[in-house]
Amino acid sequence: MARSTPLATDFELITIAEGPHLEWARLWASRRRAYIHHTFEAAPNKKYVGVFDNIKLLSVISIELTGEAEYLLHVTSPRRSDLRVIGNAVYQVGWSLFNDLHAESIYTHRPIINGHEHRGSTAMCEMTGLHPYGLPEEEEINGVHYSWQVYQMTRLDWLIDHQKPEAA
Repeated sequence: MARSTPLATDFELITIAEGPHLEWARLWASRRRAYIHHTFEAAPNKKYVGVFDNIKLLSVISIELTGEAEYLLHVTSPRRSDLRVIGNAVYQVGWSLFNDLHAESIYTHRPIINGHEHRGSTAMCEMTGLHPYGLPEEEEINGVHYSWQVYQMTRLDWLIDHQKPEAA
């Protein structure tokens, strides 16, 4: 079920560039097979947002413009991260993409690896209002079977969820 308003939590979103924060994200990503396609290269159509609690980096959200007003999101965090905080940060980023940049859709991929669902990705998608879209893409890499389910939200979904209530 999608939320209608962002929730306040203790975090700050800051755009980050190449340096120690992305090195931490690379380290977190290298420990998971789910991030086999996720790279942290610099590109004009890609931005990285750090989720911080004071000076502590909690997560990195990659935002990539993949089409006209279409954005791909990836979230990289250490194990046992507070999903509530990360989900709220992703929600805030999505809100900004729709409200400020007039995105037409945002999406991410939820992995299943050798039949095991990435539960954190599924929970994050559900708590931020993203919905499954289409059929999963299947591939095998080095004997490991991957299935990537697209989860997305369109501008229409966002507008319906964020309409101002009419005056009585």
